[in-house]
Amino acid sequence: MKRALAWVMWLLLGLSSGPGFGVSFESKDFDQLVAESEQIFVGTASGATARRHPGGAIVTDVSFSGVQILKGNPGTAEISLMVAGGTLGTETFTLPGVPRFQSGTTYLVFAQGNGTGIFPVVGGDQGMFQVKTDTLTGESFVFDSRGLPIRSATVRQAMAAGFAAPQDTTAVPQPIPLEVFLQAIRSRLGSQ
Repeated sequence: MKRALAWVMWLLLGLSSGPGFGVSFESKDFDQLVAESEQIFVGTASGATARRHPGGAIVTDVSFSGVQILKGNPGTAEISLMVAGGTLGTETFTLPGVPRFQSGTTYLVFAQGNGTGIFPVVGGDQGMFQVKTDTLTGESFVFDSRGLPIRSATVRQAMAAGFAAPQDTTAVPQPIPLEVFLQAIRSRLGSQ
């Protein structure tokens, strides 16, 4: 109950900031994403259900199916994350700066504080990555939250052992293979 009340109070204080209010997230490097996550998983956003939180705000429960757990409860076949905002009837509540999961898209997610904050992903969009499969080769690759090649230097450095990044820093970064990304996560988890 205290967590729910604290969450709603934080949300209301933020909303009282007036026009131009937007949510921002503290910058995280790859090691922080892994260490601060309570759960790390790959799954496809398969549904979203808006509801009213007991504190009065509209929240959306985003469901993920086909889940592969890297950290957290391994017995889970489906995961649901509670995100602030959504549409309930004719009422829509949005928070600028809060990322959105798109139904049908596969994500690699570093989750923390599910049900206790406005967005249960470490570092906001820094802790959510799209996974896309090459239709010709069948190989899966990891992209940033918007579906673009990952430009984060700390993420690319963490992959350096298993992925040859281009030396030209002005070049468009190449997508990172999912297996390389997962191996880097497993390596960090093994050293915790």
